[in-house]
Amino acid sequence: MRSSIRVFLYFLVFKGRFFMKGLKIWMVSILPLISILILGVGVVKGPHLEVSEEAWDFGRVEEGEECEHIFKIKNTGGASLVIERVRTSCGCTGALLSKDHLLPGETGEIKVTFYTEGYSGRISKHVYVISNDRKAPTKSLTITLEVSAKSSTTTPDSPSIQSQSIPVSAPVVRIYYFYSQNCRDCQYIKEKYLPKLIDKYQEALEVGYLNLDDPEAYQLMLRLEKSYGRIKNPPPTIFIADVLLDGRKEIEDRLEETIESTLGAGGSDWPKPQDEQQPLDDKTKWMVIERFRGLGPLAIIGGGLIDGINPCAFTTLVCFVSYLFFVGRRGRTILLVGSVFTLTVFACYLLIGIGLFEFIKKITGSLLLSRIVSILVASGALLLGLLSLWDYYLIKSGRLARGCSMRIGKVMEMIKRGSTMRHYLWGAFLLGFLLSFLEFFCTGQVYLPIIAVLRYVPDLRIHALLYLILYNFMFVLPLVLVFILAYYGISSEVVTRLIQRSSGKVRILTAILFFGLAGVLITFGLT
Repeated sequence: MRSSIRVFLYFLVFKGRFFMKGLKIWMVSILPLISILILGVGVVKGPHLEVSEEAWDFGRVEEGEECEHIFKIKNTGGASLVIERVRTSCGCTGALLSKDHLLPGETGEIKVTFYTEGYSGRISKHVYVISNDRKAPTKSLTITLEVSAKSSTTTPDSPSIQSQSIPVSAPVVRIYYFYSQNCRDCQYIKEKYLPKLIDKYQEALEVGYLNLDDPEAYQLMLRLEKSYGRIKNPPPTIFIADVLLDGRKEIEDRLEETIESTLGAGGSDWPKPQDEQQPLDDKTKWMVIERFRGLGPLAIIGGGLIDGINPCAFTTLVCFVSYLFFVGRRGRTILLVGSVFTLTVFACYLLIGIGLFEFIKKITGSLLLSRIVSILVASGALLLGLLSLWDYYLIKSGRLARGCSMRIGKVMEMIKRGSTMRHYLWGAFLLGFLLSFLEFFCTGQVYLPIIAVLRYVPDLRIHALLYLILYNFMFVLPLVLVFILAYYGISSEVVTRLIQRSSGKVRILTAILFFGLAGVLITFGLT
């Protein structure tokens, strides 16, 4: 204990000023980089769709006229805007997009046309613009008009879901019918065709009526279309079992036979979009974005430092530095080896993040392989812990003679003479590479959402990349500090004397370290 205190005082008094000088120089050199990163992540903006007006009223028009209006659009964001699709609420409304890619500041047009033939009364139609604007992925444009005609008949909207109680044992077919209130074909299917089928099949058929003028109904139809792998426009549209029927003709030609075959197969429940059955694609994408938005520069800095203080990294690093001290290497060797080791860890972790080491992410995603690696490493840690206890027993029993230490010294001297700077640098590179691979299993809760954004949200990649660089820089900061301590710190003679006087304690502490590491790895492997 006293020797440990003397070592600490020696370092504090005689070496502290050199360490602080080196740390000051190093911090001055990297502070501009941190400032750039923090400022950079705050100013990067994604794409944003801005519309000149979101609603247009044509006023009163005569039946048979063709109404046309141009909506001006502009990308006011900081990244490329991609308009994936423009859809209308029914076939009597047309929408023509001038361009589907808008650079920041670029403008475009959406020409909306409505054909009034066969319509009368107050009409309201919607045009849905789907884009990569993460704040408003779907923007609704509305046109309204009053159509004058000789006569008008309107049918009140049906309830959103029409269903009846049925015996549990009877097969039932449940379908979704998407329609627009002012679409002639939609009204025909809803008011004339479907009632005939309901009368025929009675309790064996349930219909969910969903009005596409309701944004929630429209969103549900988009998700169902994506799940069914078939995008159609315009309605009427029916989803039944795993079949999508679109348009009046297809519904009249195929719906009844589809009902018969579905009943013969035991019926079907309400259709469900894929993102309710398994968390994929858009649902996951927006969950990732929300998680990413919760991160800030301070969270990135803190997360990188916490993950950087990693038992795996420090165990390997301390052993490597101790080995260099023990064989008499210090000064320039420590500095070069530390630089290679730290840069390797930084580069490998950065490459893992941006996806160039995709195979590593696949390996870490393999449950079986993860368990095998964890159990193997844990077994090695247990063995090393037992060997450390055996050494402690030999020391206490006096069976570990001084001659043994002398022989070890000769062996280390041979290693020292046979090792060149190139060997040390290659060793540092390989250790850094392998350590990066193993540490990916223990990565914290900050790194993973950044990787998810890089992989699944292209428009946030610049933002995420800046975060990734900042995170990795803070991740290797503890390694840099350790090498600075080693470079300006205790001489190899002091370390050697400390090891000789405290060899028993060192063996016990080493055994505890290896047993603890084995416990963590076994727990990880089994869970």
